[in-house]
Amino acid sequence: MPSDTYMNYYELLEVSANASPEVIKAAYKSLMQRNHPDKNPNNIEAEERSILLTKAFEILSDKTKRSAYDLELQQLLQPAFQTQASNSTVASTPQYGKRKSFGFTAYVVIFLGLAAWFVWVSRENKQPNAPNLPNPQLNNSLISDLKSDSGQITLAVHESIPLERSIPTYLSDLKINLGIMYSSAENGNVDAQTVLSIRTVGVVVGAFEAEKFISFLADNKPQILMKLSEKLETANIDSLQSNMGEQYLKELILKSLGEITQTDRFAEYPVAGSNISAHYGVVEIILPDYFSVISVPEAKL
Repeated sequence: MPSDTYMNYYELLEVSANASPEVIKAAYKSLMQRNHPDKNPNNIEAEERSILLTKAFEILSDKTKRSAYDLELQQLLQPAFQTQASNSTVASTPQYGKRKSFGFTAYVVIFLGLAAWFVWVSRENKQPNAPNLPNPQLNNSLISDLKSDSGQITLAVHESIPLERSIPTYLSDLKINLGIMYSSAENGNVDAQTVLSIRTVGVVVGAFEAEKFISFLADNKPQILMKLSEKLETANIDSLQSNMGEQYLKELILKSLGEITQTDRFAEYPVAGSNISAHYGVVEIILPDYFSVISVPEAKL
């Protein structure tokens, strides 16, 4: 592959070279949302970029094609080291009357040397228990129910939830129609629409590719909100109004977000440079404010 036509598919999708298939898929979807020709009419640059993104995803999402591409990428970088070694004697000889130029190969060698030093220093300073990994049972360990003087149940979020892996207010002011209820009145039956009202929904994501997944949630917020609202329409009214209503709602939202983003909060992925694995996707739901289930007469809707 000639260097003038070389395209780094990992850089194009804004992922690392050891990114998992799930991360590559999420990055591709996020970038295509912004560069799709349908959203950028008459934009030649966006059209060309969407073609490159599709090509990159086609290569990196196929295990066989990705292995071949990685080998080709490795071979492409090797000539730089060979050229540096063969020209070391000439480079050490002073050239009077000419100004030395710092070639591309020299920059590559310096960059790789600095990168290797940074990785070594990071490993030396890392403590064995440094990674703050999510626990699938966060309901018990990180969040506790507190009852105020008025009797209203609220949630206290412990400091062990890392701020860099959470969006305290991801969605707000949700109004979900759960269906029609019938109640008797003096003048006959009255139709009433049952509405689930949620003031705030916060999320905590796993430690694996946390920053990239939070960006994915932010970029796709409108679509996620629409699909989540559809799934919450199937919520069981009796379960919501029970003593375990809040726990039921959090579990329903957590499961729905996993299906929407195609992630499994119980799946674990290896953390590069360590023997530790971490979770990917949304692993906990935070409901810092109240939610309510009310019946509204159709005439008031």
